[in-house]
Amino acid sequence: MNPKTVLIAALFAIPTFAELPAAVSTRVVPFAPFTHVATIPAEVDLSSIRFERVKLTRIPTQFVMTMDRRYCEDVVQRASGPSMFCPAFQSANRVHAYEVTYSYQGQPLASDEYGSRYFTFSVYFHPEQLAPATREAIARPRLSKADAGALFAFNSERPLVRKTMIVKAASKFCDAVVVDGYLEKADAKCEDRIVHETIAAPSTDILVRVTQAAGTD
Repeated sequence: MNPKTVLIAALFAIPTFAELPAAVSTRVVPFAPFTHVATIPAEVDLSSIRFERVKLTRIPTQFVMTMDRRYCEDVVQRASGPSMFCPAFQSANRVHAYEVTYSYQGQPLASDEYGSRYFTFSVYFHPEQLAPATREAIARPRLSKADAGALFAFNSERPLVRKTMIVKAASKFCDAVVVDGYLEKADAKCEDRIVHETIAAPSTDILVRVTQAAGTD
């Protein structure tokens, strides 16, 4: 999980203006960055995954979400829509972490006018999660990319997820007709009968777990 994922999840949990108890509301959103797991699309060619870099950095373990009710109501009225600053997010409780980054080739984003197939993902290790020898190696000023990459390994998994599907053979669908531009049942007395079943299907994502390479821990 990365900070952007946490912000998106937090946005879905934002209360409406009417639900806010005060003019200014603050909420602390926890962030657990040390899972060592990244998510990439299932159609990615796993052989294209390449180690890029490892560096010591600082990352937040919390985000403080502040909603100014009066300001946000005014923004909505003036702009006829929400603002990226409603609510406002600020990172907090930053700690040291080793950021390990990999690249891979994927399908271009529809929004990318250049059609780039180059993507990256990163996972984070708390310093105590790496062996002393690994930390010493990373600190070397002239550590080569190949030697840095040899400090880590990864494995992938495409998990099964539960999906609810319509069983067409066991379901009944009423015929419909268009009346004055609206779709209506051809027989007003007909009742649809939809039968569902829950199945285990491959996820649309692949989980990539990064670990220390064997012999380095």
